[in-house]
Amino acid sequence: MSYRTAMLAAFVALMCGRGFCGDKKGDDGFVPLFNGKNFDGWTIMGKTEGWAIKDGVIHSDGGQGGQWLRTKKKYSNFILKVEWKVSKGGNSGVFIRSGTDLALSPVAQRLVTGYEVQISNARRDDSHCTGSLYGFVAVKPRPDESADKWHTFEIRCQGPRVTVKSDGIKCIDFDQSTNAITKKKPLKGYIGLQDSHSPKGHYIEYRNVRIKPLKSKRSSNVDKKRGLSSQSTLEAPIDSDRFVSLFPVRNPVAALSEKPSENRVETSFRGLADSTPPKLAWNATTVKEHKAWRTGFREKMLEVLGRMPERVPLEVKWIEKKRFDKFTRHKIYIQTEKTFWCPVYYFVPHEIKKRTPAIVCLHGHDGVVPYLGEGRKPGEARPVLSRDFARFFAEHGYVTALPIVRGWNETAGYQDPYGGSPKRSCQNVTMNSLLLGMSPAGLRCWDAMRVIDFLETQKKVDTKRIGIAGLSGGGTLSLYLPILDDRVKLVMMAGVFSSYRNSFFAMNHCICNCLPGVMQYGEMSDVVALHAPRPVLLINGQRDKSAPIADARQGLGKLKRVYTLLGVPKRIEADFFDGPHEWSNGKTLEFLSKHFGK
Repeated sequence: MSYRTAMLAAFVALMCGRGFCGDKKGDDGFVPLFNGKNFDGWTIMGKTEGWAIKDGVIHSDGGQGGQWLRTKKKYSNFILKVEWKVSKGGNSGVFIRSGTDLALSPVAQRLVTGYEVQISNARRDDSHCTGSLYGFVAVKPRPDESADKWHTFEIRCQGPRVTVKSDGIKCIDFDQSTNAITKKKPLKGYIGLQDSHSPKGHYIEYRNVRIKPLKSKRSSNVDKKRGLSSQSTLEAPIDSDRFVSLFPVRNPVAALSEKPSENRVETSFRGLADSTPPKLAWNATTVKEHKAWRTGFREKMLEVLGRMPERVPLEVKWIEKKRFDKFTRHKIYIQTEKTFWCPVYYFVPHEIKKRTPAIVCLHGHDGVVPYLGEGRKPGEARPVLSRDFARFFAEHGYVTALPIVRGWNETAGYQDPYGGSPKRSCQNVTMNSLLLGMSPAGLRCWDAMRVIDFLETQKKVDTKRIGIAGLSGGGTLSLYLPILDDRVKLVMMAGVFSSYRNSFFAMNHCICNCLPGVMQYGEMSDVVALHAPRPVLLINGQRDKSAPIADARQGLGKLKRVYTLLGVPKRIEADFFDGPHEWSNGKTLEFLSKHFGK
């Protein structure tokens, strides 16, 4: 053997020893990433008990904290094929080119640097459904998302272009260099499999995970002097640090790193939210399980709502009385704590012959004035979408109470810097209440509870038929008041029901909507599930950007399962009307009549 031949053989052997010679390829050029026996070649990034191998299939159960599996190698240009099966209502995903910034936490690595190809059969929009590049690129067309059935992804990454086929149908074809955010994403990283990112009772399974490395489309110019062809490429880019010991360089200069693209709060919080699935999400299958869940979750919700003021004897001051065509409106002040009197507009219909239901009406961030309806003339046609629902219900024979929510109008402290013309001090209320171990929602619900105390003293009120109605910020209070007070027998909420994740958490909502720690324990639909079996009407404008309708529909689906389990499926209703952020009376009177008998 010549010296040259011997050196070449030694070089090839060294390269194979260093990992350049991969597993044996199949006839189609694909290499298995999972051997069907163990997790060789993979790193478990969460709890080991979150993962198992059963009959050659990777299996993950919900609620076990498995987080994700990632390959030990990084990949740049490739075709990845993976078969998957998910439970009904399950949530998982396949990660590509992820985790290149090892300064990130192990949980955050998987998504913020690369992409998640989503797996889910819950009701979601096209940017968050199966096959989407989660939160970045919507699918078109929408793939089959059937539960408990094997599906196949074929994911191709070549340079900046990413394509996804689901069950053989292309649903994503995206060039990340065309987007200001995604063009900063790396072109090389780990491949990952997410665990069953759902509560206990759900699962995800993977099998036949295979990869085919692709040649880079980039090529160097022809070096005519050295006779090198511009078509000369490698199937997988070779890291230069693998050659350091073979080709030492004198006086090496440290290479400059690229500035990380994950340096904004949204990438941090997205990763943190992904790693914080609700611990107490509803998943009951029997009434006994539901009751146990309700006890535990309600206790946690009372904790996050914070402590309440010390109760004082009920005192009421009657200040103003104004007669209208069908009702009389009083302005009263109710002492809700030692140093605070809550202003309340109290509407009493003229013709009440027996005790009648009462509705506590809660206004939103535009303050109390639009809810009084003072500019409305007798006999004037009222549009279906209108905010003076306290007056509307009084005109139809219901006693109503419209408190000025703490922090608005005459109760305001220092003015919010972003509050506009209505007098409001949500920032003042929020900061001070949190510093005292309270919450703005808790304090405002406390005032509403004292209004119910007042209603119980009124001879014209049927104390067994007291309901609440709220829009926007008042809708937020309608989420929590029924948890605090069992005297609330019926709920109508508008302009709020959606999800914490894609509403309060994702948008620039008012700080007073923040309930510390709630996303650790449950979603908005779980909170409303605590109202069951009481009747609930969800009112949402389909064009209300502050409460995404896709999340509202998904939450409604869960609530229908809750109410069906409890044997009262007709007590959960929705009015998802074609309109903006507004109150709708499209179904309110029918709903009240059905459940309050009037």
